[in-house]
Amino acid sequence: MKNQTLIASHAVLAGMTRFIPVPFVDDVVQSYVLRRLIRRLAESYGVSLGDDDAATLGTEPNSGCGGCVLSAVIYPLKWVLRKIFIFLEMKRAADLLSRVYHRGFLVEYAIQQKWVGADSGRSAADVRSAIDDVLREAPIRPVEEAAKLTFRQFTGPFKSAVRLLRSASRRLTRESSPDDVETVLETLPEAEKKQFDGLVASLVGRINAIPSDHFDSLRNALDKRMSQ
Repeated sequence: MKNQTLIASHAVLAGMTRFIPVPFVDDVVQSYVLRRLIRRLAESYGVSLGDDDAATLGTEPNSGCGGCVLSAVIYPLKWVLRKIFIFLEMKRAADLLSRVYHRGFLVEYAIQQKWVGADSGRSAADVRSAIDDVLREAPIRPVEEAAKLTFRQFTGPFKSAVRLLRSASRRLTRESSPDDVETVLETLPEAEKKQFDGLVASLVGRINAIPSDHFDSLRNALDKRMSQ
């Protein structure tokens, strides 16, 4: 898999957005991370991909602002009941990491099969729909478990990286541009980036231990959807 570390690093970063304590900003950062992942995957294969297609392929289902009002109410409670919420958010972070990793895996496969891009003859919406169908039915728990084990093993570095992301994200708002988000992510201290890289390397090692049948079944399922 050509871009495994790229996909894993973006999946970890997406998972960490669950801990951003500012309403709406977590969605802004998560959206940026997913779109950047899709663009970089396309670039690695020399495929030109517009912003709209990157958004179509990268956006998580139900990640719009339908729950924004509820989120604004819940966030203050997280500070009061943070010991309870930290457990729930760790679980949700691992779940989001797993979903993003699998989406990145399938988008890369779709690019390899030349289903993505201006000359593919396929729309980004069609590819996205097929990937959504596969992910709804596929067991994505193996990567979720790998994420949980990695978070537990690297408790110190993970908490440190989360603290930095939370602190940096306070400079962002709901209206922040992609350039604003990029600036925040690129200004994280080098020492913390090394810890983050160690977290990603550990996750990749655990994912490599997952039987290849799991990922073969994902490819086969997407082949089937795309041939219909």
